[in-house]
Amino acid sequence: MGRKKEEREKGEMYEQAHTVTTTTPYPSSWTIPRGYKNPNDLRDDISRDLLTHYWPHAKLIVGLRHPIEWFQSFYNFRMQHGSQYDDIPSLLLTEEEDDNTTNYLSESINLTAYLDTDQYPCIDDVFHGVCLERSRFHEALAKLGKTPLTSYQEWSLLTPLKQTHGDVHNHTLSSVPRPSTNPLFLYEIHQLQDRPGHASFDFRKDLLHFLGVKGTSPADTSIFPSAYTKSSSQRQLDICLPVYEPLRQVLLHNAIQASLWIRNYLLRSPHVVVSNQTYFEELLQTWMNDPCETHKR
Repeated sequence: MGRKKEEREKGEMYEQAHTVTTTTPYPSSWTIPRGYKNPNDLRDDISRDLLTHYWPHAKLIVGLRHPIEWFQSFYNFRMQHGSQYDDIPSLLLTEEEDDNTTNYLSESINLTAYLDTDQYPCIDDVFHGVCLERSRFHEALAKLGKTPLTSYQEWSLLTPLKQTHGDVHNHTLSSVPRPSTNPLFLYEIHQLQDRPGHASFDFRKDLLHFLGVKGTSPADTSIFPSAYTKSSSQRQLDICLPVYEPLRQVLLHNAIQASLWIRNYLLRSPHVVVSNQTYFEELLQTWMNDPCETHKR
């Protein structure tokens, strides 16, 4: 689809949605904020700009997790839904592993080739989002324009691994983005778990405050995702296997850059909110290490 056509079609869609949300009468008893979930809207320049244009004060909630853990979870999620995504290539089968594994997917891509993003760029119609570029969460967040982006040090954290010895400006941000007016609530997925001293009750309280929801007890607010059921009939990725160390190296590079950029730049913005910043930063600090190595200890 050409960019002009894409801009026109998305513009019409957002304009229609804006008309519906601003003209449809809702019962006065409806006090709970309405929203939708679509991570792609932060990555897509057209959708992000349209969101800010039509809903400049809409509040954004973004959840993060270590890129290595994210990749394994998202890959296995796609595998679980193989009946719906039977055209996904088996991204991570090496020749050695493929000899001993029955692959129900349509194509096998060697791991070494997969790591070459020039050869296998992130094409949604092929990978359905399961690709290395998507693990660079901080690049999508940087496009909100909530940090200065004026220093070499900050730009260098937005440079992919294969380009770190070249031009630091060779990345997905072609220019300094237009600042988004939308407030941002940021959380790390482990904040959803109750643990001594860091109860998720406080997280729920802070989230309700950010949304401006009154009259609702944090104890009555559910924040936990639906249960994930693993099917024994479908192949699951164990990213901690030694054969996947080259993949983890790229993901760890992305994790380190994201951790540093979020803590040193994004959290300085007055338009970014986190719950229990000390704990949030502790969790981001763990991104500096490979979780597979940590679990071995």
